[in-house]
Amino acid sequence: MQAARDFPKIIWTLWLQGWEAAPEVAQASLASWRGRNPGWRVVPLDRDDLAHYLPDEVIAPILGSSAPPEAISDRIRLELLHLYGGVWVDATTICARPLDDWLPDRMGSGFFAFKKPAPDRPLASWFLAAEKGSYLAEHWCRAVRAYWQGRVERDHYFWLHNLFAALLHKDPSFEQFWQTVPDLPAAHSFHFGPANTRLSAQPTQADLNDLRDPSAPVFKLTYRHPKLCGPDSLMDLICRYGRQVPVTAGPPKRRILVAWYGSFKQFGTIGDLLSLQAVVSHLVGCGHEVLHATGAEIEIAGASRVDWETVDLRGIDGAIFVCGPILKTHPTTGALFARLATLPFSGIGVSLMPEGHMNHLQPFDRAFARQGGAEPFGDVAITGPQAVATPPPDRPKRPVIGLALRGRQPEYGLDICLWRETADLAQKIIDAVTADGGSVITIDNHLVHSGKTPDEIEASYSQCDLVVTSRFHGAVTALRHDVPFIAIDQIKGGAKVYDLLAPLGWRHVYRIDEAEDEILVRAALALIEKPDRVRLLAARQSAVAEANRTLAHLDRWIGSLEQAGWSQTT
Repeated sequence: MQAARDFPKIIWTLWLQGWEAAPEVAQASLASWRGRNPGWRVVPLDRDDLAHYLPDEVIAPILGSSAPPEAISDRIRLELLHLYGGVWVDATTICARPLDDWLPDRMGSGFFAFKKPAPDRPLASWFLAAEKGSYLAEHWCRAVRAYWQGRVERDHYFWLHNLFAALLHKDPSFEQFWQTVPDLPAAHSFHFGPANTRLSAQPTQADLNDLRDPSAPVFKLTYRHPKLCGPDSLMDLICRYGRQVPVTAGPPKRRILVAWYGSFKQFGTIGDLLSLQAVVSHLVGCGHEVLHATGAEIEIAGASRVDWETVDLRGIDGAIFVCGPILKTHPTTGALFARLATLPFSGIGVSLMPEGHMNHLQPFDRAFARQGGAEPFGDVAITGPQAVATPPPDRPKRPVIGLALRGRQPEYGLDICLWRETADLAQKIIDAVTADGGSVITIDNHLVHSGKTPDEIEASYSQCDLVVTSRFHGAVTALRHDVPFIAIDQIKGGAKVYDLLAPLGWRHVYRIDEAEDEILVRAALALIEKPDRVRLLAARQSAVAEANRTLAHLDRWIGSLEQAGWSQTT
């Protein structure tokens, strides 16, 4: 069995028409998930709540469609798991055993669903669990988005399951990940469809025994039973079972300010933005009130954009700085760090220079640093949200090479930043790969200087067959789109690029002072011919797991904060 992985302790459930009007089975379902899962955040959503959690470009087309409610719900669950991770439960499920007792050990692949509710369906969709960045959840969500492009109606009641089955058939990696999900059957003695007459009958002794010691952790009921189930029915008994555990308080909610390099209008890269979005969406999903200090007009669902220089810090419980190198000589961050130092202050996904370095600075009370701290933590950009866009056209037969170079990095010292040598080596690789034809996309990760939108920058990576990069987030963005890459650390002796990417297990990460032209050219040609998907996806899984571990540590730090006493009325 694979080791358990960290994933968000959030339970999503939905009754579109509003919970006040929900039937008894839905009320009992909600009570069961709340009562049996102390320490988890349970989020009961209705139609009006969705705009808080999903971007307008995602939710408006879903709610504006003429599809039936269950198809709308199918789409919403995949979008929530993609953006936040956590657990989705239908409002007709009953929690029989606490999630902490059985689910973590089954999340080794970063995803879980009960299997084979029927011979023609690989999984049940009434209970789904996913870490942020889960390969299965991400690719399933992409397939759902593509399916509804230009469509107003589903073609089959089980369209969602059919998409999953199609991915199993055409994507060997998808099938491989699914095979690692432990087998736990969806069908069991307390799995009921609308026509099951047992729900309206009196409970048998076997039913009573199963309630005393449930053989399955989740019961599946229905609200469409054709016959009213009376007070002596099995349905009534199961609903009362769902309500029998008292509801306890959920995790504490805090008011958090998140800053990043994009807090300054002329700064920020696609990697910085993805990290910001990953952290802010995680905090929103966990129920916190989130303010993000962003200079440009970038909106994130559920959070408020503020100016770091003018925002009132009274009543803010803690501040976070997301992503990037922390430099003593940086021209703009000093004033921001000084202002936020009046709050409990953490850094996540940051790189700290070694003590004694001319640029060493550690302004945080708690640093979840990817580099330079007492313990390394994973970068979180890999779990940032995927752009909502039309699927890219088929790639041309000739290879498309992405070139994403960092340029000068004086913060390390000009004598050890071999950026010209790195650019020369990258050009030799490209010349060799495109000798018989092909094209090159030069990718600038900078949000301002590139002249492109964030979605356009990401789309550049997705169009490539190979990425050659000296940027750490150039490699990470390639990983997000399952594109093989060659990463060259242009700092003599190695720095961020080598130190952070090499532990992921991807073989094509090099230090410039040790890189040999012939070896890298040969590697590039081999990756074009055979992309080495197995190692690439293993590296992706490792990066995703480390990102989720980092977010779990951030949760514990936030849980330790004292509440500052802020309220909407003050």
